[in-house]
Amino acid sequence: MTKNVFFSSSSFNTLKGVNHAFFSRQAPGLFSAYSQKTRKKLAPESNQDLDSPINIDELQKNVPFILGHLVQTEQVHGKEVFVLKDKKDTSLDVVADAQVSAVEGLSLGILTADCVPVLFADDKNRIIGAAHAGWKGAFDGVIAATVTKMLALGAEKQSLHAVIGPCIRQENYEVGPEFYQQFVEKFAGHHAFFKPASQGKWFFDLPSFVMQRLNDLQLKSVTDTHLDTFSRPHDFFSYRRSTLNKEKLEGYLLSVISLEKLRS
Repeated sequence: MTKNVFFSSSSFNTLKGVNHAFFSRQAPGLFSAYSQKTRKKLAPESNQDLDSPINIDELQKNVPFILGHLVQTEQVHGKEVFVLKDKKDTSLDVVADAQVSAVEGLSLGILTADCVPVLFADDKNRIIGAAHAGWKGAFDGVIAATVTKMLALGAEKQSLHAVIGPCIRQENYEVGPEFYQQFVEKFAGHHAFFKPASQGKWFFDLPSFVMQRLNDLQLKSVTDTHLDTFSRPHDFFSYRRSTLNKEKLEGYLLSVISLEKLRS
C-alpha cells in the first residue's frame, strides 16, 4: 500500500509564494496519541516544544518547502480568528479556531480528525489563512470571520483562494433530528445538505455546507480535495470512526499553509 505522507491541492500548487500540505497519519513527526491539552504552539526560537505533538524537524524531511515556525492555537470549535502581525505573536497562548497572517516565514497549522481544515491564500497581496471548521464553527461563522480578518490585512476577494482538506464525508456522518432542525431553522434551503438515514436520522454533508459558506463570500476560487477521513484509515485519523469502533482516538491530522520569504 502506498504511503502518503501528505496531500495537496492542484489549484493551490499553482499559487506563487504560497506552500501548503495536508499531512496524513503516515507523516513522521506527528505523534499519534496525545490529549487535547497538549495542543501548544512551537516556541519561535525552538524547533520542538516539549508539550507539542509535532516534531518539525521530522516533518521537514518529508515536504518540499520550508515549514519555518509552525503556529498553532488552542481550538475550541468557535469562530475566533488569531491575526499574526509579528513573529513575536507566535509566543502567545491563544484560543482561536482560525489564523491569518502576512508574516513571511511562518506556517499556520490546523489540527483535525473529521472536522474541515480550510486553507486560504491571496498570493497577489501575500496573505494566508487557516481555519478549523467543524459543524459548530461553520454554523457560527468561522469561515466568514476568517475572510473578514484577511480583508482587513489587505487581501482582496478577487484574488483570494480557499481549499477544503480531508474531512468526514456525508455517507459517514449520521446526525440526529435535533441537529437537522437547528440547521434548517437558521439557514433557509440548507435541508439540501441532509439526506435521510434510518429511524429519523440524517446524513449531513459537512464539506458541502462549508463550501456553500465559502461560495457565499464570492472568492476567486473555492476547491475541495474530496478526501474522506472516515473511509481511509490507512491515511487519516477519524474521531467518528474511532467512536463507532469503540476505540480511543489515536491522533489528529495537521494541515499547514505558509508564506515564503521573498528573495531580495
